[in-house]
This record gives sequence, structure tokens and C-alpha cells, in this order.
Amino acid sequence: MVTFLLKLTFGLTLGGVIAYDLVMVGTTQLALEDQAYAAARAAADAYHYSHNQTQALAAAQASAVQADPANVVEADYFVIGAQGTVQVGLERTPVTVLARHIPRLRDWLDVTATASATPMP
Repeated sequence: MVTFLLKLTFGLTLGGVIAYDLVMVGTTQLALEDQAYAAARAAADAYHYSHNQTQALAAAQASAVQADPANVVEADYFVIGAQGTVQVGLERTPVTVLARHIPRLRDWLDVTATASATPMP
């Protein structure tokens, strides 16, 4: 009887930790999409006023880091279009309990989001 209860407790605990990790990945994805749009908007506005790609990238990075210090602006996904439309890609690793300790899962955990915005008139 005791071994059954121990197995049950261990199973429920492991299931809860796995569920928590999955929820954290999902919420990080949702938050990152909003933060990518805010970074794209900041970069588009900066480029509209300065016409300087470096200043636009700096505005995107500042907006992303202000939203969450773990955010990273992906340089490969930072594109300024002909009409001043800016596309920004962000990457972040979510905070997890179990998955971050498993090497194969840790590489899979990186969450990315891209967004584009045009400058406000």
C-alpha cells in the first residue's frame, strides 16, 4: 500500500512539473509575440524619424529588453522594407523547472516570435 501511494505521489508530482513547463513555454510564446510587435513599432518609429538602420535596431533592442531582460533581438530577422516597414524577430528561453536540465529539451525550448510594423504618420 505504501509503495502504491509513493508511486502515485511521484507520478502526480512529475505530471504537475511537466504541465507547469508546458504552460511556461506557451505563456512565453504569447508574451514574446506582443513584445516583438512593440519592438517592431519602436524600430519603425525610430527609422521614420532618423532614416538610420542602426538607430532603429537600437530602438528595437531597447524596447525588447525593457519588456523582458531575457529577450534577444535576432539580427537575421531585423529587416527594414522600402516603405519603412520594420520586421523584428525576438528570441527567449522560458523559465522552466525540469526541461532546462535536460540537454535535448533545453535546445528545443528557445521560443521565437516575429512581428512587423509600419511607422505612425
